[in-house]
Amino acid sequence: MHPEIIFAIDTAFAKLEREKITPWAFLTTNEMPPIEDYHGRVIQYRGVKFEGSPELVFWRGFVDPFLEALIGWGFKLALDHARERGLDPQPCIDVAQQALENGVSRILNRMKDIDRRLRGNGSPEKVHPRDVTAAKGTFFGKIKEYKASAIQASVKQPNVPENKEHTMVSTESKAAPGWKEIEAEYHISKRTFGKKINFVKDEFRRKIIFRDIEQAYFLASNGFYKPAVILAGGVIEELLRLYLVSKSIKLSDNTLNSYIQICIDKGILKTAVYKLADTFREFRNLVHLAREESPRHTISRPTAKSAVASIFTIANDFNSDT
Repeated sequence: MHPEIIFAIDTAFAKLEREKITPWAFLTTNEMPPIEDYHGRVIQYRGVKFEGSPELVFWRGFVDPFLEALIGWGFKLALDHARERGLDPQPCIDVAQQALENGVSRILNRMKDIDRRLRGNGSPEKVHPRDVTAAKGTFFGKIKEYKASAIQASVKQPNVPENKEHTMVSTESKAAPGWKEIEAEYHISKRTFGKKINFVKDEFRRKIIFRDIEQAYFLASNGFYKPAVILAGGVIEELLRLYLVSKSIKLSDNTLNSYIQICIDKGILKTAVYKLADTFREFRNLVHLAREESPRHTISRPTAKSAVASIFTIANDFNSDT
């Protein structure tokens, strides 16, 4: 049954529900806490009706990148679980698929419940529940796509026999092989990269950045091209934000394009930003489902790899900027 996989995925969806979905239930009161969307932008409404902008934000894309990232992470978890224990990956992948489908259903059903309560002004029985069948179908389709990529990736990775020494490897140690591969491909070590982002003082945030880079690299290398671009874009956006904050620059609009424009206007990070300006706008445009109108618009391996490389392109200019 692989209960470890089920528990980890269920816990991740419970966290998403608790931190990103449930706060919306307080939208019409003065008690709704601020929520960060997937790209770090803060969303907060106080005592407003659930119509217009709040309703559009809630239903049109707010939860999508969170779910998509969880799907990519869930299959990576299954592959790692199989590799570390010397197991056949297929059953682990199947278990992950079921847990991910259950998690997606949980989140969309919770959103439907909150939507009905808000539209009914506390009396949900007065309004019909929103139909989320199409949304579930879209994400179940994505789960199947990522499952196919996971199966393909499982063929490439050797199984590692389980033993006591391997089982007791810490989380810090398990991250090392990923960064060794990153160093071999991009010629930058974890230590060197850490020095380049010395303006990121918060230790937890540094760990998150290191983790997301490693996962973006894994996803780009194993067929999960779209979530790789999403993760890489998130890292770039957060690094630019923290860099500008470290220089006491006021940020009026928390978006990647805004950060890039500020750098251009102030003449900082010139080389890296001018390389990223057009390229990363295209990356971010590609991650929207509606833009995948044909195979020509689907994110490719080179695009995903370039997205990861862009992290190191921008990092190289942090210390050289004056």
